[in-house]
Amino acid sequence: MSTSESEPETIHFVLDRSFPDELLNTGDLVYFKGFRDGATAANRVISIWEIPKFAELRDTAIKNMAEFVGKLSRIQLGKVGPLRGLTYMGFPIFWATSLSEKHPIWHWVRDAFLTLEVLNSGFCAGYQRVVVCV
Repeated sequence: MSTSESEPETIHFVLDRSFPDELLNTGDLVYFKGFRDGATAANRVISIWEIPKFAELRDTAIKNMAEFVGKLSRIQLGKVGPLRGLTYMGFPIFWATSLSEKHPIWHWVRDAFLTLEVLNSGFCAGYQRVVVCV
C-alpha cells in the first residue's frame, strides 16, 4: 500500500513465475506463485499472505471460482447438451481441461478470482497503477 511520495506508484500482481525483467524496478510486486530470484531492493515484494484478511479473500475467491466453473460446465451446447457431458470415445472432455482442475491451491482461475477479490478489498487504494501480469 503506497502511502508516501517515495514509495512506488505501481503495484504488479504476478500470477505466473515468469514475467518481464523490466518489472523488477518499476513498483511493488505481489507474488502468487512464490518468490522470484533477483527481485531487488527497489521492489517491495509482498507475499499474498501479507494482504489484510487474505484468508477470507482466498476463501471467497475459491467459492466464487467453484460456482463459476460449475455454471460454465452446465452451459447447454444446443443439441449436444451440457458442456460437461461432451465426450470423446466415452471420455468426458471438460474434465480433462485445465479449467476443471480440482486443485485450487495454484489454479489459474482461482488466481483470477483472487485478484478480483484483492482489488475489490481496497488493498491497492494507495497506488496510481495496478498491473496484472499473467
